[in-house]
This record gives sequence, structure tokens and C-alpha cells, in this order.
Amino acid sequence: MPGTLKGWCEAVARFGTLSLADVMEPAIRHAARGYAATRYLVECISDAAPDLARDPLMAKRYLPDGSPLKAGARLVMGEYADTCAPSPRKGRTRFMAARWVAPSPTTSPAWVG
Repeated sequence: MPGTLKGWCEAVARFGTLSLADVMEPAIRHAARGYAATRYLVECISDAAPDLARDPLMAKRYLPDGSPLKAGARLVMGEYADTCAPSPRKGRTRFMAARWVAPSPTTSPAWVG
């Protein structure tokens, strides 16, 4: 969730004793290398399956062969790892370096870098 990441960044900036890179490293590592889907995650995917099926990329990741991941299946989220990786120039995640552009009557909301 974008708000969650922003909250972590704010907490590190205000109260942290470690760098953002050190705090984010375990999450980035797990996303990049993958982790075993838990029964709870599979239940959440099953509940959201009709919505996930409408998005080809989400369906490919969470509904392989048209059905929810099985508990224990390896879930790799390399793009998420890349998004959360700290920017070498700014010390922020690439996501945090982007800014939110609010929708207008003629545009959709978007993140721009």
C-alpha cells in the first residue's frame, strides 16, 4: 500500500536510528527472492479473485492457471522490490521520489517521477 510505505519512510525520518535502506532491506530481499504464500494470503487472494481476474497482470501473479495461488507457492515480486529500493541519489525509495498528481476533470490520478 502506498500509504504504508510513506508511513515507514516518515517514521524512519522522525524516529529511526537506522537508515531507510537498512530498514527496507528485509522487505526488498523477500520481495525480490520470493516467499511462500501463507494460508492467510491464499484466503485473501481467493476472496479477491473476481477483482484480481479483471487485471491481467494481477491475475498472472495471484491467479496462475485461473485459480488462486496454493499455500506454499513461491511469490516473487521483483517490481515491488525495485520500487522500494532506496534511490542512491536521494536516500528515498524510488516510490517516495515520485509525487502524486491529483486528478482533474480531464485527467486520472497518477504518480510521476
